[in-house]
Amino acid sequence: MEWLLTKCETQVMFGLKRLKLSTFFLYGGIALLGPYLPLFYKALHFSSTQIGLLMSIGPMVSLAANPWWGYWGDRWQNLKKLMLVLLLGNLLISQIFFQMESYAFVLIALIFFYLFQTALNPMNTSLILQTIEDQGGQFGSFRLWGSLGFAVVAAAAGPVVESIGIKNIGYIYGSFIIVTIVLILILPKPNAEKAQRKGTVHYKDAAAVFADPRFIGFLFCCFLISVPNQINNMFISLYISDLGGSESAVGWSWFFAAILEVPIFILLDRYMRKRSEMIIALLMLSSLVYAVRWFVMSVIDAPYAIVVLQLVHAFSFGIFMYTGTLMCDMLVKSAYRSSAQAIYAVVWMGVSGILAGTVGGWMYDMVGPRTLFFIGGLMSLLALGGFAVMRKKTAAETNRQHLQA
Repeated sequence: MEWLLTKCETQVMFGLKRLKLSTFFLYGGIALLGPYLPLFYKALHFSSTQIGLLMSIGPMVSLAANPWWGYWGDRWQNLKKLMLVLLLGNLLISQIFFQMESYAFVLIALIFFYLFQTALNPMNTSLILQTIEDQGGQFGSFRLWGSLGFAVVAAAAGPVVESIGIKNIGYIYGSFIIVTIVLILILPKPNAEKAQRKGTVHYKDAAAVFADPRFIGFLFCCFLISVPNQINNMFISLYISDLGGSESAVGWSWFFAAILEVPIFILLDRYMRKRSEMIIALLMLSSLVYAVRWFVMSVIDAPYAIVVLQLVHAFSFGIFMYTGTLMCDMLVKSAYRSSAQAIYAVVWMGVSGILAGTVGGWMYDMVGPRTLFFIGGLMSLLALGGFAVMRKKTAAETNRQHLQA
């Protein structure tokens, strides 16, 4: 009996390591998209407005793709199976997409590419949350491997891209997706007993859950934070390049943006108390850091100063992503976790990404990046006010519950 328990513990340990490694390679592949896709489009001689439209395709597709895949994640209760479907589809289409050069063909291929790509992040997050529920662990200890993968690849890819040429980036991306597929394949099977205990998914009940004013208010504040964040993600590579920075400078900017997320996640795992008031307070702190970051971005114009400023990303996006994911998970029932994370992703990457890519791309050409980032700072301050109201109402509700008890 003791031998059997030891064997089960060993299998769990190796399963957790495989999930961490698969997260590393998944985000390593993502690191080749955000920083280098704008440069790939620039090499094809597309304008800033055209690039902005292309960068908004993913968010547009995610409006339908994320809820669709979230539905199947909740229905199957088998996120490993869903991840494999997404990864295989993404791998196949990516190798077609990166061979295109005509603007029209790039746009069409990109639609199908993002059909399988945009849901990878929220479904991987759901897989991590499911694993924590089944086998224990802290969210940050898994997600930090994604930040490590993103940081390492973003920095290392710069010299490689300069050497082989930006147009060959698709082969590197494909190799990361292949490794991720292999690691997902050898993950342990999901806990069928726990999945069964969650019960049948009823989408009439889900509609009531997602219509909760707290959930809607949370999503609106996330939208205000995400728009300038998406503008930064979409155009910082062009901004650095326009100011005279190289591909390596672009890579290092994303490295600095991601690497400090690792200690942030470790500290949050260790010291953060998973109470709604504490989480909202951290969301407020993150919103304030975002506002300061965008205001500073609006007054500097040296490429390497922008690279160094990316260090602040860990304290803005890192804290927000960690606490936002937990807040989203707390506001809905576990049976609807995949759908909740998908809706959160629709707001974070979809609706806000469309606005950032279309209006943001136009404003980048018309008024310049400085004005664009200043507006982003104002939006972040508005989100800070929204979270402050949410925290006040949460505290009042908690006090009422204590009095009734």
